This record gives sequence, C-alpha cells and structure tokens, in this order.
Amino acid sequence: MKRNWYAALWILLLAGCATGSALFSAGPRPSEIAGVWVDSSKATPSDTVAWVLAPSGEDRTLEIQVVRDDAMRVTTKRIEKRYGLWFLRGSLADTASRAICFKERPRDGASCVAFQLDTLRSGTGGAPRRRLLVLGFKGHQHTRNRVLYERLP
Repeated sequence: MKRNWYAALWILLLAGCATGSALFSAGPRPSEIAGVWVDSSKATPSDTVAWVLAPSGEDRTLEIQVVRDDAMRVTTKRIEKRYGLWFLRGSLADTASRAICFKERPRDGASCVAFQLDTLRSGTGGAPRRRLLVLGFKGHQHTRNRVLYERLP
C-alpha cells in the first residue's frame, strides 16, 4: 500500500514539473493576447524577431532571417527559443491594474508587467492589426517599453 502511495506521489511530482502542466496553471491566457507578436525594436528588412505567446501558455522567441546565397537565391532561416510560460494577472477589462506575467518554470515566481492592447488600421483601409505595448519590460540590457505588432499571416 505504501509503495503505491509513493508511486502516485512521484507521478504527481513529475507531472507538476512538466512545463505545460495544468497542475500549475498560473492564470488565464486570453486569445486577445495569445499570438505571434513582432518586436518593432528588433525587426529589420532581413531579420524579424517575434514573441510567441501560445494559447497553451508557452512563451517563445521566433527569429526569421532572410539569407541570400552566392547565387543570390533567397532562403529563410527560422530559429525558436523557449523561455517559459506566460499568463494574465487580473482582468483584461481592468486597464489600470492588469499585467502580463512571465515565468521560466512552474515553481518559479513570475515577473509581471503592465501592458496596453489596442487595434490599429493602416491609412489605406487595410486589415486591422493588434498592437501590444508592454510597459517597463526588463530585458537583458535595458528596461523599456516594448512595442509589439501582431504578425499577420
């Protein structure tokens, strides 16, 4: 009997340490925030860096590089790096105190930052595009506002 209890505990611990475990769901992940967001400060005509905030809560970085070979053929190189988890703290409707939170592992504390979310239209009546402004984001070198635009298909 004791052996079964230990086995069950071990399975729960392993499941809890898994990155996407529902046991450690820290908060909601609304579809209004989920998506692929191009980082305006890191995008160039030949290199795009995007934040991937997956509906499952996974937080990744996607880098797409446009490369020309000696024969001037164009190819793209795609690099993805996983960072951890994301979730919403508070209510999406509460623009004064809501925050988007990031955490590396389920057992770690989260870093939460305020954000603004809106929709832009191009001047020529193009498709609407969401904009996510992450306020005071702490990067490796700077703390600054990050302007992210929805990556359109």
